[in-house]
Amino acid sequence: MEKKISHREINVKQICLASMGWMVLTTLLILIPNVSTWIVTPVFLIGIVGVLGLLLAVNLNLPSEKLSEYIFYTTGLGLTYVMLGGLVINWGFPYLGISKPLASLPLMFFFDISTIVLSAYAYFLRREYAIAFNPPILDGTSSFFAIVPASFVVMSVAGAEILNNGGNGTLTLAMLFGIAFYVLVLMGSRRRVRQWVYIPALYCISLALLLMYSLRSSHILGWDINQEYQVFQMTLQNLVWKMSYYPGLDYNACLSITILPTIFKVLTNMPSEYVFKVTFQLLFATVPVTVYVIARRYLTESLAFLAAFLLLSQRWFFEQLPALTRQEVAFIFFVFILLVLFDAQMPKRTRHVLFYLFSMVLILSHYSTAYIWLTLMFGTLILSYAARLLFSPFRDRVMILTPTMFGISLALLFIWQVPLTSTAGHFAAFATNNDGQISITSTGGTTSPASLTPLRVVGGIVVAPVALPLIAIESVARTGIMTALFASPDLNTDRNIQFVEQITLSELEKKNWIPGILRYRSIGIHSKSS
Repeated sequence: MEKKISHREINVKQICLASMGWMVLTTLLILIPNVSTWIVTPVFLIGIVGVLGLLLAVNLNLPSEKLSEYIFYTTGLGLTYVMLGGLVINWGFPYLGISKPLASLPLMFFFDISTIVLSAYAYFLRREYAIAFNPPILDGTSSFFAIVPASFVVMSVAGAEILNNGGNGTLTLAMLFGIAFYVLVLMGSRRRVRQWVYIPALYCISLALLLMYSLRSSHILGWDINQEYQVFQMTLQNLVWKMSYYPGLDYNACLSITILPTIFKVLTNMPSEYVFKVTFQLLFATVPVTVYVIARRYLTESLAFLAAFLLLSQRWFFEQLPALTRQEVAFIFFVFILLVLFDAQMPKRTRHVLFYLFSMVLILSHYSTAYIWLTLMFGTLILSYAARLLFSPFRDRVMILTPTMFGISLALLFIWQVPLTSTAGHFAAFATNNDGQISITSTGGTTSPASLTPLRVVGGIVVAPVALPLIAIESVARTGIMTALFASPDLNTDRNIQFVEQITLSELEKKNWIPGILRYRSIGIHSKSS
């Protein structure tokens, strides 16, 4: 017998009281010395990103009928507020005599005041607002399939630690084949599993694959991430972000690797490298889940799950992107933009507000992703007008994407890259990069193959109806086989990484960007495991 679904509501008063209480807890944990960073970090992410995002959602009167979509909207709004608020603090507080605006006290003062103001606004002007939702129905089968993916995260962390200490890759290999087997069984049991199971399953699988790579070695691992870490360290050391540190450098103009990680580091006291290795992976693991939420608007739940799994099971997702932090943050907002654009139930005015906010933060996060997104927008407009001109049934349809939206987005990109950061020179190098490889520009910017991920995200949704489960499962299984055959313990991994960092960063510190990149690439040292 089907269990009766209970309907629940959370009113504005409860939201405001809970938000204020959680922010007080967050402030105390941050300001009290010697509190474990592993306690502070989850409280911080909920308190800063979650609470501020929730209050913004209430004040924007976002519809809450679909709880999963509502959670992603609040997450996007929270991250947006942290990044844009950090920029406001960085530029505004020095005029008040605060020379280090990104220190813990100025940051918490700003976020606490923001919580009070947003709570007061919601309480007095949004009294009728309530979050209405249906809590998930728990049963034995669904609970089992929801809990199992958490073991993949544990296996991923433990497997990386074993490899870092000279052990073998057996546990990591078992995790990879376990994921493939789990998906087969889940799809076979899809008629007996509740739909809510797909969300924790996708998140845990994504996080396990990302941590499998990012936690390999005790240091940051990858290519571009070394330069990303350098500009982050410069902002962290001075507790203020300035383009004058590296004039004209594209990396330094990405707030996703300057102001955002500085805020995370200062307020959680997490080791700097683990901000990149852990915190950003916790956030980026939401991308496949968001793809699932978008895809299920047009597909069945199981096909939407496979669309997201097809995305996360590709090797570039977990072997390239953990080493490209600025792109990770930009892709988070790219999928949030798609989530907003194709939400037919959202009021037009609210949709436009979210679109412009998310587009702005995408532009501030990564230049190449912004170029690709604007190119996609322009191409979509051309095709839309061509369809309206050639086919009469399309002429009366409402345009989701308008020339005004494209024009404002283009203006935001121009303002950021020309008068504010003077980094527009990278666009020419990006536009002429035809070989799909990393190209070196006079300003040190790069365009990697992973920059095309926005196209792959869209493609993952489009091809899902004709993609067999074995396509995605084969990708993970192939990675497992390669791990077993070629990923023997490398006792020199940490030593190699330190060597690469020493060479690269020594060149960066001299502001001699091109030799640093050339010498780094010429070494060609890669980790032999996952």
